[in-house]
Amino acid sequence: MTKLQGVLTALPAPLNSEGRLVLEVLERHIEDSIGAGVAGFWVSGGTGCSMYLDLPQRKQVLKETVAAVGGRVPVLALVSAMSLRDGITLAEYAGQLGVAGVSALPPIFYKTTVACTIDYLSVLRKASGLPSQPRSSSLSTRGRTLNYCTRPSGGERTSPVSSKAFRD
Repeated sequence: MTKLQGVLTALPAPLNSEGRLVLEVLERHIEDSIGAGVAGFWVSGGTGCSMYLDLPQRKQVLKETVAAVGGRVPVLALVSAMSLRDGITLAEYAGQLGVAGVSALPPIFYKTTVACTIDYLSVLRKASGLPSQPRSSSLSTRGRTLNYCTRPSGGERTSPVSSKAFRD
């Protein structure tokens, strides 16, 4: 697995007035960042306005970033989306492109359980085809902090809302 260290920067998605990706600006930003010592890139997150881009645009930003980086530094892809289906599509695509890792935010609009959140994140990780790399996180709920790990247990998780419900 890729060891991540140093400064990883979030990439903006430079768009023109028609909403098209400006590849020259993206490539120049990547080159300038690597030249300044950036050790990797985080693609398709909030800095890149990913929630305002459609699926083809997000895939294009990711593809062009991986191509411009050319394996010199790790690329991480945020695959969160408003639908699990789009998140799965992004995770699969990121895995096919050979990114160093994927990350995702948990569902944000509806109250959920820790088990459901872990299930959701596990579905996206599996779709990427990347090996599981557990990350310990904290989730604060009702004044208590729960520590959990996003590594899937291998068995079916039971929760009030399963990933199957997200897909339907």
